[in-house]
Amino acid sequence: MDRLTLRIEEHLYAHPNADHSDLEKQFGTPQEVSAMYVDSQSTAELTQALHFFQRAWKLMLSTSAALVLLFALVAGYVIWHVQNASEGYIVITIPQQNQSVLDTDAPAPDLNEILVNAGIQPTEEGSAISYAQT
Repeated sequence: MDRLTLRIEEHLYAHPNADHSDLEKQFGTPQEVSAMYVDSQSTAELTQALHFFQRAWKLMLSTSAALVLLFALVAGYVIWHVQNASEGYIVITIPQQNQSVLDTDAPAPDLNEILVNAGIQPTEEGSAISYAQT
């Protein structure tokens, strides 16, 4: 193939005004050139090239499938998160602090006061107090 490329370049250098039809007359049509190339290859070389393209195709398909799955998982998580947020529920996790590690005697902040200052009003539902954002 490299020899053919070199021959075409030499021909174009010798005949700068040559067009596509001149190249086909000199070297043959692209179909003829590809047929000659395949005919010049051994069965082992053709099989090796076929296996390479099959592996590349499988790698591309598996990568695409993994990306689609990742996108679906992320989209599902975002939809779930938005749906929960739209229902007005806010989950606040207060970590338990080890009192022996703290060097301050300051009182813990009042959670109710923090939520009310943030515009979240308490509502009674059953025996538990929940908060709804206003």
